[in-house]
Amino acid sequence: MLLYGKKQGVKEASAIVATNNIASQHMIKKNGFKVASKWAYYEVNCKINRIRMRMAVKVPSSEDIIEIWSYLVNSEIYKLSGKRYASTWRWYYLDYASLERFIEEKRLIIIYNTLITGVAIINRNGYWNRDNVLQICYLDSQSEIALQSLIYFIIISYMTPNKKSLHTDKEFNRLEILAYYTERLSWVMKKFNVEESEQFILYTRNI
Repeated sequence: MLLYGKKQGVKEASAIVATNNIASQHMIKKNGFKVASKWAYYEVNCKINRIRMRMAVKVPSSEDIIEIWSYLVNSEIYKLSGKRYASTWRWYYLDYASLERFIEEKRLIIIYNTLITGVAIINRNGYWNRDNVLQICYLDSQSEIALQSLIYFIIISYMTPNKKSLHTDKEFNRLEILAYYTERLSWVMKKFNVEESEQFILYTRNI
């Protein structure tokens, strides 16, 4: 696979391995891969109790991009994520150009209280044959309250019977979250009655 990628002009390879798959971790390290970040996967029950939104949440416009980019490049989560987002179980660099595309496609959501305090990227197209799945494929915030509010906003805006037609005309019956693993995120997921997650190590190497 690495040889094939090199022939195609690919500069970097990546792989995800479950944190409890020790044999595969040894194998991938022996082939020159290094740890880039650690990610968690959650499935959220969308029948949740209402919470008080203490900060404003919105789908931003192109006018917000400079402030959003400034937030990201100064974010510890962005660095710890390997500066990447997930898409159909592949990981890509989250750069300025992709940020512009996400804003245009209305896939970016921000939370703010004068200044931006959190960012989420969603995938409304599903993956493989799962077109009824909504994914959060990047999640970043400075507090538990901001993180909880971001997830809650996405659920009530995209996955409830009274969802705003501005956001989507599709019906989703499942929410999946792929995000850099933190204790803060684990705490928030427990508030949504999600006790466990699957955890993965993202490995990369130059080829």
